[in-house]
Amino acid sequence: MTGMLWWQGLLWGLTGATFIEALDLYGAIRRIKGYPWKFEGEVPFGPYLLSIVIRLGVGAGLAAALASSGQIAGPIGGLAAGIAAPKIIEQLARRGLGHSLVEPAPDAASWPAQQTQLPVPPQSEELAPDTAQSQAQQAQLPVPPQKSEVQGGLSG
Repeated sequence: MTGMLWWQGLLWGLTGATFIEALDLYGAIRRIKGYPWKFEGEVPFGPYLLSIVIRLGVGAGLAAALASSGQIAGPIGGLAAGIAAPKIIEQLARRGLGHSLVEPAPDAASWPAQQTQLPVPPQSEELAPDTAQSQAQQAQLPVPPQKSEVQGGLSG
């Protein structure tokens, strides 16, 4: 099995979002030397708590969506999605949601069994110029200049 189940992505995203919120609260406590909602000019406890719930929900939801579409393969990806969720959502809002974010990656089993070989241009200079040109045109390759064209360009 490749990838991660949606609920695993949700839990790893929730964990990543929790890490960021905990570090943010830690920084605020150190800066103010107490709980920030208890000081004048800081966000009151109710709105602060609501912002944390929203942030955790965004991190968990985005990671679950990415996991269910095959975009996250493991725990580090889920953590990263939870941590970066606000920035990812901001970028998606600016640029629009692309199909590559919501479609699962193709399985190796769904790829064609045979791979197409690219045409190889002739290496021999002994071919007639019109034969080399017609082979290059069939392969849709650029035609190299003939010796007479190169010499004429240098001397003329």
